[in-house]
Amino acid sequence: MSLQSVHQIFNMMASKIPGMHLSGVSYYLAFAGVAILITFAIAGLVIVIAKGLRATWNMTPSGFLKLLLALGIALVIVGIVVP
Repeated sequence: MSLQSVHQIFNMMASKIPGMHLSGVSYYLAFAGVAILITFAIAGLVIVIAKGLRATWNMTPSGFLKLLLALGIALVIVGIVVP
């Protein structure tokens, strides 16, 4: 994704918020803030996935089956809601 397309997407998102007119320095400050928030979200997701994988190795077989059952139910719900 080029920087221009990222600029267009961010500008489109910012235009949806009433009373928010970004131009010049304010645009770049808002973009930097969103980038920092996205970085924290991605780092948090990686940490949660790593802890989940580490916990999976210490599970009992019944605990692992419960995890698979919960994952299957969650995927079915997401599959129903998304379309």
